[in-house]
Amino acid sequence: VQSAVQFRFSEELHTIENTSEVAKDEPLMRVVTSQGEYLCRKVILACGLLHYPRKMDVLDALNTKKVHYKIPKIGDYEGQRVVVIGGGDSALDAAVMALQRRGQVDLLMRSKPSGKADSLARVVELGGTVHTQTEIAAASFAGDQLALELTTEKQIKCDLTIVQIGFLSAKETFQRLDVRLNSDGSIAIDPYFETSRRGIFAVGDVHGDIKLITVAWAEGIQAAIHAFKEITSPYWLNEKRLRDHKITLIGEKIAAAATERGK
Repeated sequence: VQSAVQFRFSEELHTIENTSEVAKDEPLMRVVTSQGEYLCRKVILACGLLHYPRKMDVLDALNTKKVHYKIPKIGDYEGQRVVVIGGGDSALDAAVMALQRRGQVDLLMRSKPSGKADSLARVVELGGTVHTQTEIAAASFAGDQLALELTTEKQIKCDLTIVQIGFLSAKETFQRLDVRLNSDGSIAIDPYFETSRRGIFAVGDVHGDIKLITVAWAEGIQAAIHAFKEITSPYWLNEKRLRDHKITLIGEKIAAAATERGK
């Protein structure tokens, strides 16, 4: 059974290119990701402001599926020897989840824990080993396991690692998309959630307003409706849309002029 919706996981957005190809009298865009390229007429960005996990070169060099930057599926770490890296709430939650599924957990932090004190106490209560003021100095394979050498000169063998050390800003990605940005690095949109590039919409945290998942879902629905209307009726026939777009541009010019006078 063929579906109009295709889900593609473990892909990172690189850029969105304009093309000379046309479908139903409308130019197509090429979405370029880490895994491939896709032609489309409209794009809705819902990736948030911080969507790239901060990675560790010492572990990435191993090029193994035993290194996770997202919480693995429950069955992947049940009864396993797990090393969790990070001191925030996400790392502590990951450690607790593994321990609750009979995992043996070592929690590594390069400084004092920044997560909730009760979560850290829960890790210790469940039998986890906490290592503070330490980092991974080197990593290698030891049979089917990973061998991690710490800066404290201690070595730990594990079946998998879960890295939770924060996220990187998506600003560089937004700059590659060549869309207009707000002063905080989020994407500027019009009242219809469309960016400065025609056909590219942005919803949720990505445009920097209210950061709630329920709001993002609602905005996604609205953006999809506006995108569908653009596909089914020519842009230049939508007089209200065109008028609102002009008003937005005028407002932006006035704001920019006021900023210049204030300098």
